[in-house]
Amino acid sequence: MYQCEKCSKCFSNQRDRKYHWRKEHQESVTINLPDRTRFIVHRSISNDISGFSCPIQSCDAFLENPQSLRKHVLQCSRLASVTHRPTPDQDQDQQDPTPISSLTLYDISFIAELSILVCRKCQYVLSPISRPIRQHIRDKHTGTTPSLAFVKQALLLIEAEICSANHP
Repeated sequence: MYQCEKCSKCFSNQRDRKYHWRKEHQESVTINLPDRTRFIVHRSISNDISGFSCPIQSCDAFLENPQSLRKHVLQCSRLASVTHRPTPDQDQDQQDPTPISSLTLYDISFIAELSILVCRKCQYVLSPISRPIRQHIRDKHTGTTPSLAFVKQALLLIEAEICSANHP
């Protein structure tokens, strides 16, 4: 038997004890990004759940497992850097994501260089399928939900944009 040194809970194997310790007792997580940015995230409590908040400015994710946080932050930081819009004092030659006029009303952007749709509110990568896009907007964010026909029309615009970019 393997016993947790902090709470005395017993586990049948060392792997389960290690997972328990990380999820329940680890106080901070150090995350090193490829660009050498380093985050040290401390455990906090949100809605009576102990866990870690994503340190990326545009993200509100809260994860209980430090390993999950590490994976999330690596992905989230890549999306945040790609979807970041320049402020007026930044170089205006910096390339913005290609806007899709209809879906940008719902903070959904098409990132041409990655060929993906991204929700700018939560950095979630969306499939180019109308029902999941509509469900994401309806279930994850407050406000109005677009009709299915509206989302289908927006996806047709994306396809047309991709075709025109590939065949000038």
